[in-house]
Amino acid sequence: MTRRIVLGLEDGADRTAAMRRVVAELDGYELVVFMTAAECNAWLAEHADEIALLSLDFHLGPAARVGSGLDVARIVATRTPSFPVILHTSDGTGAMAMREVLVAGGWQIARLIFNEGEWRRTARRLLGVDV
Repeated sequence: MTRRIVLGLEDGADRTAAMRRVVAELDGYELVVFMTAAECNAWLAEHADEIALLSLDFHLGPAARVGSGLDVARIVATRTPSFPVILHTSDGTGAMAMREVLVAGGWQIARLIFNEGEWRRTARRLLGVDV
């Protein structure tokens, strides 16, 4: 059976813990989180067929070293749309840039400012899990 992965790009321990709690509630799903765009893109290239949902933050640590959610969005946008994407950043400009790239590629996007309840509702809706 193919793994059903919720892939996250997030460098905040609190947000990652919240994502883990939510995904633990979902039968048959597992969470894989990366703190750098390069690691996320490398994993995505090898496991795209296992991804059920992608959730991207924009700002990650010192951007010169770890990239941003836009770096992942640019790679994702070159692929055939096959999973929904949550943009969970509080940076409006960053969210708009990621959204533009992904929408141009035909991807389904949801935008939110991260809080556990909203991320739970949005992830469940996009995964088709009864709320």
